[in-house]
Amino acid sequence: MFLQHIFSTFMAEDLLSLDNQALEEFCLSEKEQSLGRKISNLGGWQSNDIDPGRKEIQPLLTELRNRVKELYIGLDFNPAIEPRILNLWININGTYHHNAPHVHPGSLISGTYYVKGDQSSGEIVFHTPVQSYNYTFTDKLVSKYNNFNSIECLHSPVPGKLILFPSWITHHVRPNYSKEDRISISFNAVPLR
Repeated sequence: MFLQHIFSTFMAEDLLSLDNQALEEFCLSEKEQSLGRKISNLGGWQSNDIDPGRKEIQPLLTELRNRVKELYIGLDFNPAIEPRILNLWININGTYHHNAPHVHPGSLISGTYYVKGDQSSGEIVFHTPVQSYNYTFTDKLVSKYNNFNSIECLHSPVPGKLILFPSWITHHVRPNYSKEDRISISFNAVPLR
């Protein structure tokens, strides 16, 4: 029997070669200068939106634009439509800090770039958009989770790792159980028409 995907969504990842030490210093400097904001963060610190003209983030912004454009091509979007980074911000989560389930309204593609973190500093967890899966695909029924029967998709922080995902997909970040900060830079992208 031929098994096929229908109504699939996406998540993309890549490993970028950027100066994470310089980005970490930039992030920590920003934290020293601002109280930040509370949106989905439970503990920890989240910056206000970062000015995209800042020289410290230009290499990152270039990579983000390139990867989002590559994703547009992979998703067979109109090649004449260019992506635009709508906003980006810093997340610094210390021990036990985490982020509540949320979505990113008003954008098409969102992403997170890990500046610092490891296996114990809290995974990002994506939830299936098919709500009935929560009641249907239970541990008792499923012997091995896969793309057809999973209700969650987890990714651990790795410095240099970029994750792109649909802005409308619900996600949260598990608590940081390490003694080190988890530092990431998140963003939203929209089609430029």
